[in-house]
Amino acid sequence: MRKHTNTSSMIRIITYSCTAVILIVILILGLFGRIPFIPGVNWNFGGNYVNSEQYQIGPNELTVTDMTELEVNRMDGTITILPYDGTTVQFSETNAHNLAPKDQLHYLYKDGKLTIQYKGAKHFPFLFGSINGKGKSLEIKLPKSIAEHLNECSVDSVSSKIEISGIRTEKISLNTTSGDLKLRECITGTLSADSVSGSIQGEQVIVNEKMDVDTTSGNVILSGSIRGVEFDSVSGELNITSQVCPDQITTDTVSGKVTVSIPENDGFCYYKDTLSGKLQCDFSVTQEEDKGTYKNGKSEFSFHSLSGDITIKKAR
Repeated sequence: MRKHTNTSSMIRIITYSCTAVILIVILILGLFGRIPFIPGVNWNFGGNYVNSEQYQIGPNELTVTDMTELEVNRMDGTITILPYDGTTVQFSETNAHNLAPKDQLHYLYKDGKLTIQYKGAKHFPFLFGSINGKGKSLEIKLPKSIAEHLNECSVDSVSSKIEISGIRTEKISLNTTSGDLKLRECITGTLSADSVSGSIQGEQVIVNEKMDVDTTSGNVILSGSIRGVEFDSVSGELNITSQVCPDQITTDTVSGKVTVSIPENDGFCYYKDTLSGKLQCDFSVTQEEDKGTYKNGKSEFSFHSLSGDITIKKAR
């Protein structure tokens, strides 16, 4: 058992490291279309997002009633998405510089989907180019009638600080390299979040199906009502406080700690696979080696780690 755990943990370390590199590459390609591997030598991968010729330039407000999807692609700065009492979809950005049109946000509204890009296609300011627009802040204000009836909200960023509040959607998808993510008073069917070093925080978040979070070193702190949890990390910690007992929890870490706080419930069973990590449980479980059962054992918890500790708390 210990040999198997040690081997699988080493494999996870390598896998997560490769994943981190791949994620960075994908994010940069998605935003800028190329990667400047060597100064003066650029490997160009196109730099043209789909339907780029249809995009319009700059901040705006749209009078629409059929919007069901929001997609945002950014590099840095801050991204704020929130509902308000107005009737138009508003999006604006601020920056310390006077931005040329090519450096301003570009947007496309088509078939109920609003897509906002960091800047114009085929313009690639990165490590060895222009840095106009660096640190741009984006604010998106959605009428409550739209914010509460979305099908999907997705945000991809390299280092942006992302804050989303008050939306109701079937799916939330968040991807970042080092930017912090914060959710507040959001309701979603599924929550998917990928981060290398950025933290992920959520307050009063309802996930009716499952949250799936992958980090390298970023910590995750989430409170609300979570029906399903899948968490993978190298050293990032997971701390969940749920008003309901999740139907399923699966965690896989190397050294990251896992803390789950749940209320009294009809029962759960857990399985732990760890080399040196310890498991502490506030519930009176029937213990059998690395397995434990509480009441009817209906919910299933599975914890895998090399050295990270696991704690199951009873919410007071």
